[in-house]
Amino acid sequence: MIKTVNNAVFFEEVARILLTGQPVELRVRGNSMMPYLRNGKDKVALYPAADTELKKGRIVLFRYRGNFLLHRIVKRNNDTLLLQGDGVYAGKEQVAVNDVVGVVKYLFRSNDKRVSVQSFSASCYWRFWLLFRPFRRILLPMTKRLISGSALFHSCKV
Repeated sequence: MIKTVNNAVFFEEVARILLTGQPVELRVRGNSMMPYLRNGKDKVALYPAADTELKKGRIVLFRYRGNFLLHRIVKRNNDTLLLQGDGVYAGKEQVAVNDVVGVVKYLFRSNDKRVSVQSFSASCYWRFWLLFRPFRRILLPMTKRLISGSALFHSCKV
């Protein structure tokens, strides 16, 4: 029997597990991290977040206005982070470092291939994506069409 759990309860349990030092794997839900993370297809491996890991380009799970979000750090200013989803045109979230619950270190594509999000190719991807942030309104629809109509990203080693 499948039991449905409230998101807030689920993510509080994820946060509790991460506080014990253990990693957690989650299937991605939502499109805010498209094209890098695909709704319902990719999984992420979250680890406890050390302060030194909270730097530009890292994908983190964080608390924001009573919700939990998985977005990329765009900028860090001492104990404040500016975050934005890869699939978001303009909205950004500003949070305190202590709002971060975990950091993504690996993702698993739909074929269960494990990919480091800290690899050279992943670094090239997010640097490109942040550089071209002003053009996301044009780039996002194109990448969504490519992903849905092609196997291009299914085998990508991003």
